[in-house]
Amino acid sequence: DRLIKWGKYDNVVVAGADILSEFIVSGFHSFLSLSKDVCRPFDKDRTGLSLGDGAAAVVLTSDEKRAKKPLIKIVTGSGSNDANHISGPSRTGEGLYIVIRDVLNGSKEIDFISAHGTATPYNDDMESIAIDRNGLNSIPVNSYKGYIGHTLGAAGIIESIFCFESMRKDLLIKTYGFENPGTVKKINVIDKNKLAPVNRVLKTASGFGGSNAAILFEKKGGGKDKSRIMEDKYIISDYSIIRKDVVKTGLERLEFPYEDDDGKFFKSIYKQLKIDYPKFYKMDRLSKLAFLTTEYLLKDKNLSEKYASDEVAMIFSNSNSSLDTDIKHNNSILNKEKYFPKPAVFVYTLPNILMGEISIRHILRGENTFFISEKFDTVFFADYVINLLNKTKHKACLLGRADYMEGKFESVLFFIEQSNNPPKERLLTGDNLMRLLD
Repeated sequence: DRLIKWGKYDNVVVAGADILSEFIVSGFHSFLSLSKDVCRPFDKDRTGLSLGDGAAAVVLTSDEKRAKKPLIKIVTGSGSNDANHISGPSRTGEGLYIVIRDVLNGSKEIDFISAHGTATPYNDDMESIAIDRNGLNSIPVNSYKGYIGHTLGAAGIIESIFCFESMRKDLLIKTYGFENPGTVKKINVIDKNKLAPVNRVLKTASGFGGSNAAILFEKKGGGKDKSRIMEDKYIISDYSIIRKDVVKTGLERLEFPYEDDDGKFFKSIYKQLKIDYPKFYKMDRLSKLAFLTTEYLLKDKNLSEKYASDEVAMIFSNSNSSLDTDIKHNNSILNKEKYFPKPAVFVYTLPNILMGEISIRHILRGENTFFISEKFDTVFFADYVINLLNKTKHKACLLGRADYMEGKFESVLFFIEQSNNPPKERLLTGDNLMRLLD
């Protein structure tokens, strides 16, 4: 939707798909988070989630004549990080509270909330707290996961389509499995189907890495945002790069003897930084790589003095996703005699976890987005960050690429912020990003 509003595309296909596999089931089983029966979102007797699989796609368009009627518009969306834990939800609902607050901007004119509602004790409590903190206790809330289970990477798009049908039919759909309220804060969980006007819907989602998202749908006309983009406002104020044998920053170049048979290369960089952060040793290699690159970039900066915690966005990408750790988890379930999936490994089988680790370390609650792309398209990412900083609350951005696969790695991170008199060689452009990479 942003890429359409920003004038980059006229039509965008959004698709999501995920399948049940031993890889996934073994991981969630290692967390002891699976329900023995159909899950019961928000119910006092809920014991865990049910897994599901599926696929769905929608087409977003700037051409209202092509859109299905009645027209459903994306009003706005927002992302945030708990900056609290990579697998457990915030006990205060901080990240979800922030995105709901930002999307609604003080309005309570919504007809229902399609919540994440996994039926795990902590998730449902966290959502009830975030809803309560935003003063939305009376708004009808549902979860679709009692019907289809948690479809993981497909959940956001599948459940959004359910919201569209609810809006088109003016039907509030009950939360299957819910009978008795059981969340720490009282919320208005839909317990039976009923006809009612459904014109504005808030869809929320939360996940590993501390990530949270909210999007507001509206059943009415839309329009393309044609506002100009001021490309001369933002600069690459600093950068850091980690490659084999070398660490390069905007101020210095450091060389290290390369030994990675036991992660010694990363450990030597960590010791050179002279920081005390024991969680570093628990991270997978990809997260360690991104973490160290961030430490070099931010070691002389105190972001909290200049920016609020939710004003710094984080945009990362790579080409291998979390495949190096995926292989480690998969190997742990192949041998049935030594079957031992570890939650400490499984939690890193998502690339966005590295942003969660950085968010926790530096208390960054801004938007986090991770792209999987064959190469670092500097033109695309420069344009994306410029629009992000122009059109959202964010005032600065960590733009990076971190890739690790079987001992081969590279990480680069840029700090982007506003400048009144930017030097041309530091303007945020695709060419300048590429020049600093060389």
